[in-house]
Amino acid sequence: MLEASRGPLLSEESTFNSEIAVQRRNRSTWALFCGEASWIGCEAGWILLVPQLSIPLGALAFVFLFWAMLLDIQCSRRFEWWFPSVLEVLWLSVNLVWMYAEFAWDSPDEQTPWALTPLFGQEDDSTYNRVQTLCMLGFFCVPGTWLLSTGVLCLARSQTTSSRGARAIVIQAGHIALWALMDAAWACGLMWLAVTAGVATMVMLAMNLEPDSGGGLICSGGAWYRGADRADIAWIIWTASNLVWVLCELGCDDSLPVRYAASMLGLISLLLLLGSYQQVRDQEKSRFSQLFRDERVVTSLSGE
Repeated sequence: MLEASRGPLLSEESTFNSEIAVQRRNRSTWALFCGEASWIGCEAGWILLVPQLSIPLGALAFVFLFWAMLLDIQCSRRFEWWFPSVLEVLWLSVNLVWMYAEFAWDSPDEQTPWALTPLFGQEDDSTYNRVQTLCMLGFFCVPGTWLLSTGVLCLARSQTTSSRGARAIVIQAGHIALWALMDAAWACGLMWLAVTAGVATMVMLAMNLEPDSGGGLICSGGAWYRGADRADIAWIIWTASNLVWVLCELGCDDSLPVRYAASMLGLISLLLLLGSYQQVRDQEKSRFSQLFRDERVVTSLSGE
């Protein structure tokens, strides 16, 4: 029975049966959820300049998201299936380097009451600026890789397959690419470019809002918002937190009230995400079904 359900995804691109694929995809979803929750917590601590919280949570986020990426690659050799995970890990890696550099060698214009940075006791602008420049280049690589991959996919495959694959990359990885562009502009000190990229990220996330199988976040109001997926809403609020953080650092001279507002939005998004595991799991099932809907293996791997 298992052998009859094997499609191109598994028989031509993998060496394991569909039951193993289901297990790996489920583990990947769990790892993705834990990684993103850890990263939001890490950023909340980063906004408040608490390295004792952010450094371990950042390391935990990297471990979980890297594990999710490996599981996605094992589940399928299809580029458009695992590419969003690779892009997210690349973006996270550059962010972690930037965060560690800021904690180690930089301090805000308006210091926090707890004054836990810089970790090495004094600022080192030369070292911090060099690391920040490298991070800026790394951030620019993320949207560049996204655009290049979309173009190559369209040229290298048949029209039907490439259209679906390119659309999947645009939808599933586009917000990561735009967010990385925001971080790149932020590292360059270009506030309005960073704000524009952040707003574009929120727009892309809003355009791809999915119905919430658990009843949705908003129970009344306009029909467009009713039943919006809580995991998507968490990402939108998380992006808004980063936008306020950009304004704090580049436009408000590290104002503490603005910093607190950014951290509060981050904590709200974390609470929403922590209550959205079912929605994250449903999104992954939906992503698989849309990407491989013409293959017989869909039913087996969807866990239905």
